[in-house]
Amino acid sequence: MSQAGGGDEGAGPKPPILTAADWARRGFLAERLGHTNNARTAYRVAVTLAFSLSAYTALLRLEAQAGAVADALMSAQQLLLWHDARAAAVMGSGSSAPGGLARAPTPVSWFIGELAAGQGVERVTRALEEDATAHALLLRELQAWLQQQERDQRAAPVAAATG
Repeated sequence: MSQAGGGDEGAGPKPPILTAADWARRGFLAERLGHTNNARTAYRVAVTLAFSLSAYTALLRLEAQAGAVADALMSAQQLLLWHDARAAAVMGSGSSAPGGLARAPTPVSWFIGELAAGQGVERVTRALEEDATAHALLLRELQAWLQQQERDQRAAPVAAATG
């Protein structure tokens, strides 16, 4: 007779092996239930099994919100490389060089700004400069975010005086 946890391999059916899409769905569910750490783990497993645009986007968001600079930048990097490859496929082989995009996709721009606001521009800049493989567009997006912040600060006194 088998005891629970006794290691009897014939005791029951083996759980199915999960695909990247299954792990991404688990991440979405964990996130909706407020289990952020479980969601991050599920998304990480999903992207190690296969590329998942939605899992990388969710991972970028969660890592930026958690202040995990290196992990957020890795997710942003993977999203940009995917977009570069898609642009090369649509436009032809001449567009295949990394950094060929004029602007980063909205989620990347948004969360680069959130990362800089929460962790400091210097820290994010340093992380990008230390990573030799960093996509050139990441640093340009960070600089564009910083310029927008400066414009917003200059415009604030004018808006207050006229409002």
